[in-house]
Amino acid sequence: MAVEKAFDELKAEHQKQVDLQQSGVDTLGKDKAALEERSNKLQERNKNLAKEKKGNYIPLEPIVADASLFCFALILIIAFYSHRTQKLVSKNR
Repeated sequence: MAVEKAFDELKAEHQKQVDLQQSGVDTLGKDKAALEERSNKLQERNKNLAKEKKGNYIPLEPIVADASLFCFALILIIAFYSHRTQKLVSKNR
């Protein structure tokens, strides 16, 4: 009799744990569904924003490349000009 009572208590405790874990699984399932829905909405929003911005996009890479090339050329011109000026001055002395 005592063994049956202990067994029933263990069985009831086990069922409580199973129920608790099942409620946790259910909650996680709801959370996952809500997160997936939010993710889908955000992805759709990003697609729409990308479509809107596509026409307004001005790529800066060619401008930056042109500016850096211009600066490099300017530095070379200054370097060669100053070197030539130094040669002319040293010839006149």
